[in-house]
Amino acid sequence: LMLVYREHIKQISDLVGKEYAKGTLKRFKSAFNSLEEFMKHTKKDDIKLRDLNYQFITEYEFFLKTVRNVEHNTAMGTIKKLKKIVRICVAHDWLDKDPFMNYKVKIRDTNRPYLLQDELDRIIALKFTSDRLANVRDIFVFCCYTGLAYADVQKLKRVDIVIGHDGEKWIHTERVKTETSTRVPLLP
Repeated sequence: LMLVYREHIKQISDLVGKEYAKGTLKRFKSAFNSLEEFMKHTKKDDIKLRDLNYQFITEYEFFLKTVRNVEHNTAMGTIKKLKKIVRICVAHDWLDKDPFMNYKVKIRDTNRPYLLQDELDRIIALKFTSDRLANVRDIFVFCCYTGLAYADVQKLKRVDIVIGHDGEKWIHTERVKTETSTRVPLLP
């Protein structure tokens, strides 16, 4: 299992910037490290593919939630990555049966509150002694007002600011995650 997982991470690494984002590689490496820690916890270095079963998956989930102390959705995201590795094994006929057949990855709905204008105003008004923290705040506020993700803002260049049909300045860029074109008006 670990051999297949390592090979998949190498393939992702080779395709960063082509088919995968750096963040995808980082998340797969993190999930691999969790699995490696689980294997050590069970006093094994690896597991034969034929020994992968439902019990292994549920024990891994339990390990993530107890020993690693991660929240449910984080555990499910980590297990999803293992499921992808298992699918690769099934597709190559290295596994006769999918051990995830009776296992359901269930993501729980979360309540993500949004900032109210007065809360955002208080963040804007914060004074920092560190230029770095002030810069982080400014980027965060910019993301809030434009709706752009940090990855989108990180790659912005001056050429992405164009004059629109209305004669005003607009950000015209391609979103990192979806690779879709987006236009955002620049407000004062």
